[in-house]
Amino acid sequence: MTVNKMKIKRPTFVFGIFLAGVLLTGCGAGSKDQVVAEAGVETEEINEIKELPKIDRIKLEDLEGNPVDLANFKGKRVFLNLWATWCKPCIAEMPDIDAANKILADEDYVFLLASDEKPEKIKKFAEKYNEFSFQFVRMVNSVYDLDVVALPTTIIINRDGEIVYDEVGAKKWDSEEILKQLRSF
Repeated sequence: MTVNKMKIKRPTFVFGIFLAGVLLTGCGAGSKDQVVAEAGVETEEINEIKELPKIDRIKLEDLEGNPVDLANFKGKRVFLNLWATWCKPCIAEMPDIDAANKILADEDYVFLLASDEKPEKIKKFAEKYNEFSFQFVRMVNSVYDLDVVALPTTIIINRDGEIVYDEVGAKKWDSEEILKQLRSF
């Protein structure tokens, strides 16, 4: 009796290895500039090509299933962090995001942390980490609908409702340098 072994074609195998590498390193990849530099591509080339996501493509709801319309925050700045319960760099940066939220509390900032996971999973996580002052929300659509390639990804929406910042990677959000940058939007 012969056993049929599954044969993997070389291009499929190579792509699979590449994709696994991107996914494994992407979760905590660092800044877009760092990732681009490591790939040997000039940052200016990427910045010219990459288009910021459109705000109307972001569909959110609170953990009870009520829509969260970003247009309702016009006149305020929105810090929108895309994360997942399985993403260690996402969780590691949450205390710094919380600290930034508290520091910027009187400066017209709204902090939302959005995951596209099931509401029950996000609720369980939020209950476990109930010390955070920001709001957990759920993305109705997938992060892939926004062309997000790695988590965490942070999007900043200015007072006019325009996306002005979109970057991959965990940050020290409560550092003076980054707080200055957040205040500039």
